[in-house]
Amino acid sequence: MLIKKSLWNDSRGVASIIILVCAIVISIAASYLMVGLSLSFTRYEKLEFVSAYAFSQNGFFVIRIEVKNTGSETISLDEVFLNGKSVNEYGNAVETSLSGTIKSGQQLSGTITLMNGENWRPGMSVEVMIRTKSGVYPKTVTLPY
Repeated sequence: MLIKKSLWNDSRGVASIIILVCAIVISIAASYLMVGLSLSFTRYEKLEFVSAYAFSQNGFFVIRIEVKNTGSETISLDEVFLNGKSVNEYGNAVETSLSGTIKSGQQLSGTITLMNGENWRPGMSVEVMIRTKSGVYPKTVTLPY
């Protein structure tokens, strides 16, 4: 007499199906995890100087700067440095309008006004550094004669 066995009636068959289902579920979960991790690591910040130049106006030097966010992350300008010192350390000798956030693909422009004095002379090179949460972006500008 032929006994008809079903896969569901055999304990080894049920165990095989459970293992197969668990393997499929784990592989799907792992693939979602890897996609999520790769997307989080592809977001980056990159700030580029579009233009930076200095001119003289009303007895002061003015540095005009335009920057563009070419990365995929929104950039927040934390602080501006001149020759390695924060603009805040210069007190009333420096005023800046360069601040804010820049979304991906957008540009921001601003000025840094240098009052004439012992810190600033015609022909002098000034290193402007913009600090963000992920780095420091430098640009050198020469003050006009």
